Amino acid sequence: MITIKDCLDFSTLSEVEICAIADHAHEPIILSVAHGECLSQSPDGKHTIAEYVAENSVHTHKNYAVHHRGKLKHRHYTRDR
Repeated sequence: MITIKDCLDFSTLSEVEICAIADHAHEPIILSVAHGECLSQSPDGKHTIAEYVAENSVHTHKNYAVHHRGKLKHRHYTRDR
């Protein structure tokens, strides 16, 4: 049986790039490997993949900031009581 790791190892893309494609397209990683390989063969594919990675990075940063801010508020309210 072929595993996801096998597919990632055969791909010319990094795991970060493939995960960014999966997040953007809302598809399983295994499909994103094939999707990414097709994108990398197209004229604007590398640029598109780079945009997905940047978009994913911004989204992750925003989620971390919101989560961290919530923890600080919780600490503030529980400390004063």
